[in-house]
Amino acid sequence: MVVVSITLISRIPVSAPLGVRNISRAISESIIATASASCRKALDGEKDKNTQLAGERDNLKTKADELQKSKQALEQDVEKNRMENKKLAENSNLKSYQRVSNDLATAQIKLLTGKVAFRYENLDKAFKELIYEMDLLAKIDPQVHAGYKKQVNDFLFRAMQERMGN
Repeated sequence: MVVVSITLISRIPVSAPLGVRNISRAISESIIATASASCRKALDGEKDKNTQLAGERDNLKTKADELQKSKQALEQDVEKNRMENKKLAENSNLKSYQRVSNDLATAQIKLLTGKVAFRYENLDKAFKELIYEMDLLAKIDPQVHAGYKKQVNDFLFRAMQERMGN
């Protein structure tokens, strides 16, 4: 026994006899129509998903471009900071070198002035001793004193001309 739903039978033209063939065709058409509607709904759902995915893809592309630009800007900032750091280090090294150089020059000047002062004091002491002994010699032997006096005067005069100019 065949049970046929009223909706299927309603699709059969009224003039058509209710034969197995007509009912079978009505059932086939109904199944095709239902499958077609179901496929349309699935297709519409897929279209919606594709549209949504395309939007998300475009959004991700935009974000990727923004991140790339941000990355490039950060790399430029890093390079700029690296160059500034290098300049500061060079300036720091230069300042350190100049400070050490100045300290060395100051130490050399102090050393030389100390040596000159020491030599001057020794020369002054030696000259005073020479004068004292020359005075003693003048009291004992005026002739020998006169010879040494001439030698000392000639030595001092030559030394002043050679070393000091004029």
